[in-house]
Amino acid sequence: MPAVGSPAVGASPRRAQPPPPLAGRGHCGPCLADPARPRMLAFSRQVGTAAVGGLLAAAIRHCPQKALRLRAARRACARGAAVENVSELIQRACVAEQACQGLPSEQVSTGPAPRAGSQGRAQGAARCARELVAPRGRALPEEARESPRGPLGRLTSEQVARLAVALADGGDVAFLFVKPHANFEEGRQCTKELLARSGVRVVAEGKLTALEMDRDRVIDKHYRSLAAKAMDLCPRDLVVQPEATAAFEAAFGRSWAEALASECVCNAREAMERLDLDEQQLGIKWAPLKLNEGKVKFGGGFYCGKIDSLFVVNGFYMAMRDAYTRPGKSVHWYVVEWKAADTSWGEFRQNVLGATHPEDAVPGSLRGYFRDHWRSLGLRGPLHVGENAVHASASAFEAMVERVNWLGISFEDDPLGRELIRSHVPVATLKSWSSDPVVSHDGREASLFDLFENLGCSESIELATALLRDGQPAPSLETQ
Repeated sequence: MPAVGSPAVGASPRRAQPPPPLAGRGHCGPCLADPARPRMLAFSRQVGTAAVGGLLAAAIRHCPQKALRLRAARRACARGAAVENVSELIQRACVAEQACQGLPSEQVSTGPAPRAGSQGRAQGAARCARELVAPRGRALPEEARESPRGPLGRLTSEQVARLAVALADGGDVAFLFVKPHANFEEGRQCTKELLARSGVRVVAEGKLTALEMDRDRVIDKHYRSLAAKAMDLCPRDLVVQPEATAAFEAAFGRSWAEALASECVCNAREAMERLDLDEQQLGIKWAPLKLNEGKVKFGGGFYCGKIDSLFVVNGFYMAMRDAYTRPGKSVHWYVVEWKAADTSWGEFRQNVLGATHPEDAVPGSLRGYFRDHWRSLGLRGPLHVGENAVHASASAFEAMVERVNWLGISFEDDPLGRELIRSHVPVATLKSWSSDPVVSHDGREASLFDLFENLGCSESIELATALLRDGQPAPSLETQ
């Protein structure tokens, strides 16, 4: 189904900048340290035939996103090309970036032709080359063109204007998407039909590919603290409460401090490297762990489990992430609006979307329909809480945060963001609040998103101004 009102790519060609200096042999210094400056052209010129293992060691220290891409390249080489073909893979990536920038490929020496033994292997290497040169904020030559980003992200000015009118006219504006396991033509069609039947109008829709979701880390931003603990934060820097350390010692027979000192505690991303596992293999090893036996819960979205010789923080997350970022996967997103007087946000979640646990979803809701017709819709198996077909925001405020993340729109251009700014909520505060900090309000502490839960646009504006009167909150360590 074609996207409604998809904007043109409109990316102006830019010439490559001079390469940054290397910080040391075998890694690319500023390039790896700063994901906003992925100079793959300069990077590939300087590393030459350096081993991917050495590059991974540097990337793990500086840039988790590039570490994942380099790991994918190494696995592709192991499956198809010889190890010495790594330099050819990077050179091919260099040529692909030249095409993105609109520069002639003759400006870069591509070296000898790849020696992969079959067409399938060559295609695998080419896919990894595209992943290696996924420049942040720049249109890609193939998959990413299906959902381009313009000045207003993935929305057009007409769509933004229509959403603003709907909000001014007493409407609510939400964001939802069909998850990868349910993203088939039949699933998309029934989603639109059920929305229309419920009086919910689709203003914009489009597709996000696995490559885009990996490149922009929208999944990691979506899951926030889950992803940070699994990919970015060192276990030594995490706050573990005394009762949690006691549970760890009871489950594993050694203290948390001793485990940290022996360097056998790591996050999920590092565990993949140290145990030489991919995302699915790590998930398979995590799945059988039982609470307070093979794993312990330290807090909300914060788990530690024993996998082989390591204690792994949030080892479940990489497989969950892989369900979105594996090549060939995609989501189909919708921005929708309806009359708040006809349907409250809580009613939208219960009657239109359906309960998080599909078995509790009311018949006729989206999740209820997918639950009852999963075979005819082409799903691999029945729905469960991890694969419940459709996601939608828990509040109007959270929908704004998700539009900024998934669609690349700014707070200033988002319809609810505009109203909040007009109500004297600074953009810096909106950015701070988007990390879901713990705040104090009405004599209690709570997650900010929990305070906004089930509130529509007008109610969210009232709560936001009340929070400002209480004092602007700062994100806590738990929600960073």
